[in-house]
Parts: sequence; structure tokens; C-alpha cells
Amino acid sequence: TNIIYLYNSDFADGTLRIKESGTYIIMEDITFNFNPPSEEEMSSDSFSPNSIDVDELYWYPTYQQASHNGDYPGLYQYAGPFTLGFFAGITVETDYVTIDLNGFTLQQDYKFYFQQRFFALIELASQPFVPGQGPANWGAGTDVYATNVEIKNGNLGLSSHHGIHGNSNDQVSITNINTGNFDVAGIQCNGCTNVIVSDCVIGPQNKDIPLLGRYTHSRAYLPRLKQLRDIHGEEEISFYNRDPVTVNSLIDRLINQMDMMYFHFINGVEYDEDDEEWIAAKKLLYNPTGWMDGGSSYGLLFGGGGAQVVGIGARVDKTSDITISNVEIYGIYNQVIEKVKFTADFGATRLIFFDAMDWMAAEDQVDDIPTSNYIGDAYSDITFAISKVVNSWYFQNSLYVSPEMSAHVFEGDHIGFQQIFKQPNPELTDKPQMIGGCGTDIQLHSSKGAIGLRIDGVQNVNVDNVYVHDIYNWADLGSETWCGPYDGPVVGNEDIDIQYGYTGTRSHGVVVDFAQGTFSNINIENIESYHGEANGMTVYKECDIILENIQVDSIHAGSQLSDDEVGALQSPNLTPRACGVDIRPNTVVTINEDVGIVSGDDIVGFNTCYDEEMDNNLLFGLKQHENNNVNMKSLFSLNNMSELSIMVILSISILLYIGKLVTDKMRYNDYNKIQSVKNMSMLETISEHTPLL
Repeated sequence: TNIIYLYNSDFADGTLRIKESGTYIIMEDITFNFNPPSEEEMSSDSFSPNSIDVDELYWYPTYQQASHNGDYPGLYQYAGPFTLGFFAGITVETDYVTIDLNGFTLQQDYKFYFQQRFFALIELASQPFVPGQGPANWGAGTDVYATNVEIKNGNLGLSSHHGIHGNSNDQVSITNINTGNFDVAGIQCNGCTNVIVSDCVIGPQNKDIPLLGRYTHSRAYLPRLKQLRDIHGEEEISFYNRDPVTVNSLIDRLINQMDMMYFHFINGVEYDEDDEEWIAAKKLLYNPTGWMDGGSSYGLLFGGGGAQVVGIGARVDKTSDITISNVEIYGIYNQVIEKVKFTADFGATRLIFFDAMDWMAAEDQVDDIPTSNYIGDAYSDITFAISKVVNSWYFQNSLYVSPEMSAHVFEGDHIGFQQIFKQPNPELTDKPQMIGGCGTDIQLHSSKGAIGLRIDGVQNVNVDNVYVHDIYNWADLGSETWCGPYDGPVVGNEDIDIQYGYTGTRSHGVVVDFAQGTFSNINIENIESYHGEANGMTVYKECDIILENIQVDSIHAGSQLSDDEVGALQSPNLTPRACGVDIRPNTVVTINEDVGIVSGDDIVGFNTCYDEEMDNNLLFGLKQHENNNVNMKSLFSLNNMSELSIMVILSISILLYIGKLVTDKMRYNDYNKIQSVKNMSMLETISEHTPLL
């Protein structure tokens, strides 16, 4: 048997890439801090943590490591597994591997966490995404996905993305693991089969995240900026109504603002509140809440093949035989900051890392669009400068600056730009003016809110003895001013039956769709959304599952909204709805005759399942849609109802249903109009040239 003992010294040079089968035993707490500056460098008055003028970029692979034949290729070629830097502490790139944490902890050093914003403590592959997905080019033909892997007996701590992450893995066992203090998700496996997660605690998620997503993009820029300075640094750029500036000065401004963030959080430096650069840096990079500003947060996620940043139910294949038992998931937080995906003639106005162009933040005012002017920020300025001086496809990656955008930024043109930067006007009859990219975030991901456990497409899933609690969403309402009424987001192949309206405010304990299997002995409580929907468990379309002993309580929807505020809501923001177990149309659910669903009294929203379905004693099982298939015998026998009681409840339910239809008709009286507008604008809102991350 091949046994390898691991110490901090084994991680001195970077990611431990496991390419040999065996048992790897952790012998002490491991803190990842790859290629940091020296103490002498950090103590210098001239120290810049984001400098590109040093021989080697701090916290990145060295030139030798990043070379084509190096240990961590891709950084300066802009193609390869490590093109965004060290993406994991440990990668498993072979089969038959055991990682025994031996009671110890893996975590990022805080400085490294701050600077490497894309990271998994353990990655079950040679690269973070499957080819053709994600924000970068991972190379071709080098991807390896591990099988027969066991991870056990220890703790996973601070991570800027995941505790454990995998793609296309088979025969994986994760047991006796506590993972918390992650920014995005505790454990996630896409397109995985034969996975066991047992005796684990997942949570709490980190809610002291210092930086917005734009800092992630800015850090990823540094290798490109180093080359940009060398080749184009002295060239001048002329933005509209501004003095010419050199490329070097634009680079220096972005790096200076990044350094201000670092010194503030790491060294406790305080800047004058009237310092214009500090004000600009905070607007661009500073996370005022500490909560995840991206569109989704998870405890545990199993989905189909490929990244799950698209809509729920968009990727549901290649995943089966998942067992989750004796698991606690708690403390999942989300407060997405919505960004609008504006579109031009060739797709989204996306930037180098498939990220959003934040036009609202880059204009001098947005009240009168025909007179608004580009003022930019440190990040957008350098990006538009790149569009002027660089032609390399590898360098530009996903950057798309349309002629209308360029004319507006550099020449002050408004006429063509108004076709991109616009507000909705559905009253126009010739060509309704709608915004297609709402419900997304700075990375153009589909916003889904806070979710404890998400199961997408898994066949033969067995979930038993799981406790999900304290799932919170504090996100603001979706934009009505910029987006107007719309059915649901159309940024990542969203299914309108699953993601209706603005979905960034949702808080769900458990989400299941396109799945087959059994869910038993599940306790869900303390699920809250400040401004949107809150469900204990949601069973979406195309499921065939058995529910046994599902206990739900303390579900609060729209907890920070008043009656007047709810009464004034317009599409895409829906009346905050609370539900214990919400069984949606086009699905099959069998509820155990002896122990089914038990809901508490503390399920509170401006609309609840009580309002839409039968009496609560029916335990949310019987839906009003003919194409639902719920085992009614089980529902009734759970409550020992007499035939008379059943008939009375059915009669009341029919009356409630008729009333509901009338209410829905009044509430969505513009639905058909909106639907026709959506269809007419489809070519504008969805583009095959916008890759799904």
C-alpha cells in the first residue's frame, strides 16, 4: 500500500497535485499560502501586494511553474488549468486515492484567501471546469477526473469558493468531514455518480467576505496587465471629454485601488473618507455587507454535467446514485447584488472573464439615458483600453466591445448606444423595448438565492437523516426600473416553470428537480428571505420521489416588507410566498402512509401554501394541477380523515382554487402581453455568442 504523510512543507511551492494512487494522511493543520511575498518585501514602504513590476507576481505561479511544461501551466499563455492561478490546495488527478485528514484542518491563509479569489481546498480533477465552460480557457486534452476517491476525518476551513469541488467523478466517499467558512459552497459535484456523503457538517458559510466580485476579476487581470505594460504601456488613450492618458496610468490606477483594499483589510489602514480614490475603490471593490454578492450560495450541491451557474434544471444529465446520510447543513447566506446583462448586436456586453459590464456604475447619470456620458472606473477604463490596443484572441478571451459601445466611450456618441443601454418600454408597439439580461450578477450567473441542499437531475438519490437550518437571503428586490415586467431570467437557460419572476431573493432549505429517489427523515427550519420566497423544501418538475418523515417549521418569506410595500410590488417581484413543502406541477411524489410531512405553525408569508392548496392537514401534498401525481391515499391516511372530512376539504379547496384563479388573473393581467414581448425580443436577449459558464 502506498502511504504518503503530508505536512505544510509539502505545500510550500503550490497545489499538491495527486497523480499517484495511494493513501495521503494529513499530519498537521495545513494552511495554504502559495508563493507569497517575503516578510522583507511586505515590510517595505514601497510594497505593493498587486504589483506587476516585480519579477514574479505575488501569490501566483512563477514563470517557470507556469510554463507549458511547468507544474502549474497556463498563467501567461492565457490557456491551461492554472490560467487563473492556484485554483486548489489539493487536486486529485488519478484514481484510487484516499485523503485522510486525520482530525486536522485544511484552509487558506487569510492573505492568500484575499488574493486568490477562485479556490477549492480539494478539487477532484486536474482543472476546475470541464472544457468549454467557465471564465477562462483551460487548455485542451489535459483534463482528468478522479474516480474511487475517499475523503475523511477532518475539517475544511476558509476558502474563497469551495470546500470540495468535482466534475464527472465516480465512486467518491466523503465521510466525517466538517466544512465551513467557504464563500460559495461547502461541497459540490457536477455530473458525478456513485457518491456517498455521510456523517458530515456543512456550514456555516463565510459572511465576512471583504470584497466584491470585481476584485476577483481585477486579480485575474494582473498577468495580462504585466504584458500590456511591456508592450503598450506608453500608448495614449482618449476617453470622451477627458484628457488623454497612457495605458500605464490606467494600469497604475487599478492596482492602486486594489492595494488600498488590501492595506485596509490586511493592515488596518484607514483612508480619508473624502479621498476620491478611496471612494472610487470602495464603489468598485468593497463588499459593504460581508455576504456573498454573487447570485447563489449553497451548502451541498449535486447537479448534472457541467457548471451549475446556469438555471436550475438546465443541466440534469450524467448524475446518479448519490447517497446523503447523517448530514447537517446550516448557515447559508446570500445577498446578491443584481447586475443587468445588456446586449448588443453580437451578444452580451461582456468583459474579459465573461463578467458583466456595469453600465449603471460607469455612467455619470442614468436618469436621462440620451444625455448620459461614460465616466468609467479603474476596471472598465483598462478594459476599454485593451479593446483599443490589443488584438490577440487569447488575451481578450471573452471581451466583446461593440462599435456602439466604443463610439460612446471614446467619442461620446449616444444614438447607437441607446440600443444597448436602455430602460424597458413595453408600451412601444413596433418593437417593444425590453431588457433581456435581468436576474444576474457581476459574473453573468443565473441568480438562485440561498439554498441548503440542491439536487438537480440525480437518478437514484437517497437522502436520509439530514438537518437543514438557518438559510438566509437578504438580497434586495429585483430591479423594476431597469428590467420592467418579465416572466423570469433568461441569462442561463432558465426554465420558466422553475425560475419565475426575480429569483435572486429566494431562500430554500432543499431544492429538487428532475430527480428520482427517496428523501426521508429530513428536518428543515429557520428559512428566511427578507424580500422574496421562502420554502422548506421545493420539489420542481420531472421528479419521481418518495417523501418520508419530512418535518418543516419556521419558514419566513418577505420578513422585511410591509403590507403596503408588498401591495406595490410589480413584476418581476412577486408576492413573498412561504411554504413548508412545495410540490410543483409535472412531478410525481409519493408520501409515506405512516409518516409523511409534518409542518409547524410558524410558516409565514404574504402568500402561503395554505392560501393556494388544501388545508394544512393535507401537508402540502395535493396540488391543483392535473399533471401532478401525488399519492392521495398516503396524504389522507396520515391524518386519519373520514370520508366526510375529505369531501368537506375538497369542496373548500375547489372554492379556494376558483378564488385563486380570479386573484391570479387580476394580478397577472398583463401576462400574455409580457409573454408576447418576451417572444418578440428573444433574439435580443439570448445569444449563442454568450457562453454559459
